[in-house]
Amino acid sequence: MWRRRLTPWKPRRCLADTVAPAEPPDRDTAAPVTETILTYDLEILHFLHDEAASPAMDAAMTFVTQLGDGGFLWFAIAAVLIAQRRFRSFGIAVIVAVIMDFAIGDIVLKNIVERARPFLTDPSLATTLIPLPGSFSFPSGHTGSSFAAATVLAAIPFSSGWKRMALRAVPIAAAAAVAFSRLYLCVHFPTDVAVGCLLGIACGLLVLKALHPAVKPPAGAGPDAAGADSSPDASAARP
Repeated sequence: MWRRRLTPWKPRRCLADTVAPAEPPDRDTAAPVTETILTYDLEILHFLHDEAASPAMDAAMTFVTQLGDGGFLWFAIAAVLIAQRRFRSFGIAVIVAVIMDFAIGDIVLKNIVERARPFLTDPSLATTLIPLPGSFSFPSGHTGSSFAAATVLAAIPFSSGWKRMALRAVPIAAAAAVAFSRLYLCVHFPTDVAVGCLLGIACGLLVLKALHPAVKPPAGAGPDAAGADSSPDASAARP
C-alpha cells in the first residue's frame, strides 16, 4: 500500500498533504477491446476452418497463397512490364511499392506489435497444407504486398471501355484472393489482413504520387490515346 512519506523538517502542511494520492493507472483499460477483437477474429477463422473447408478449396488456396510468397507473382508481372518500354515506369513502381510495404509492414510494424499467429493462440487452427510461418502476424505481408502491387497495376491505362475496367479488376481480384487465402489457411487474423490491405493500398498510392510525372498519361490524352505515342517514354524519345 502506498504511504505518504513524513518529513519531520517540514513544519507546516502543504497542499499535497491534503490531497489523496492518485490511483495507479489501469493497465488493463484496453484489454476488453483487444479481447473483443480477438474473439471476432477467432470466430471468423473457425468458421473458415470448420465450415468452409474442402479438398478443392485446400488445393486452390494453397496454390494462391504460394503465388504471393516473397511477392513472386507481382515481381514476375513487374518484370514483364519493365521489358515493355511503354509500361516500364509502372513495372518499376510495382517493385518500389512492394518493397515499401515490406519495409513498413514486415520490418517495422510486425516487430513493434509482435502479435502471435492464430495457430499459436489456438493450436486447433494449425494447418498442414503449408509450412507454418515463423514471423509475427500483424499485419499480413502477403496481403500488403499484393494490394500495393495491385493498386499500381490498376492505374495502368491499358485500353478504353469495358476492357480497361476488366484489366483493372484482375489485379485487385488476385490481391483479394491472396488475402483470403491467408485467412483460409489460418495463418493470419482478419484484422491482420484488413490492415495489410490498407497499408498496401497506401503504399501503392504513395508510389504512384511520387512517380506522378512518369506514370500519368499526357494532359488531354484520353484512354484511346494512351498508345505508344502518348506514353512518357515514347514522348521523351521524340526529337
